[in-house]
Amino acid sequence: MRRLPISDDQPIHVVQLSDPHLFADVSGCLLGMNTERSFRDVMSLVSRDQPRIDLVLATGDLAQSPAPSTYTRFFDAVSAFQAPQFWLQGNHDLDEMFSHGHPSKDCTGPVMIAAGHWRIIMLNSSVDHEIAGSFTASELAWLNDALVQCRDQPVMVCMHHHPLPIGSYWLDQHMLDNALAFWTIIEQYDNVVAVVHGHVHQAFDHQYGSTRVLACPSTCIQFKPNSDIFALDPIAPGYRWFRLNPDGTLQTGVSRIDHIPAGVDFESLGY
Repeated sequence: MRRLPISDDQPIHVVQLSDPHLFADVSGCLLGMNTERSFRDVMSLVSRDQPRIDLVLATGDLAQSPAPSTYTRFFDAVSAFQAPQFWLQGNHDLDEMFSHGHPSKDCTGPVMIAAGHWRIIMLNSSVDHEIAGSFTASELAWLNDALVQCRDQPVMVCMHHHPLPIGSYWLDQHMLDNALAFWTIIEQYDNVVAVVHGHVHQAFDHQYGSTRVLACPSTCIQFKPNSDIFALDPIAPGYRWFRLNPDGTLQTGVSRIDHIPAGVDFESLGY
């Protein structure tokens, strides 16, 4: 368990960054969008909007072209916030290279973070060279053991893949494959306040039993909600913020930059 020096009686200010799809070459573009530039624009927005940051959570697809230098660049950029940062692998990341960019290997999933009264659980749902996600039996067992340890604390569980359908046929083919096994564990613990994920490149907010399921926009291209086929949404990149309160409640919202980066191919049928 990683313990952060946060008092039990104060709210925890969390920033979630997801799906920047950075290239080894900073001039690299994804469907016409320079992902490095859009990521830097979102980072600037975070700096302006969030005077206090206690924790940064990065929920996968940090790289479009995985390379140690890509992850090192991400780490260096986020380090400007002077807050602990924890990463999760996405389907475009590669485990072999992923941890090279972060100087502390126990900052990547799976890990449990003790932050004030809260416990934040980071899980690796990615499978190298596969689009859909899946948890191994050992990781599901680890999750259950972790939840047993923190029955008396509010919990937020983080992963890359979405564990519930979001209403887009093409994306829902690539969600968490063993979501039923995941929810079978989660439903035993009514203190799991939220499940947080990336992957879907859009904001999503749904109550599932006693747990709120929340997705984060990408810092680059956005996928059109409720679309059966691949489609981009003409909406700006952004991030999600959280306030985790000592009483176990949370506030959250999505903030976006004030422009859509130029050059995006909105007619694209995929990438």
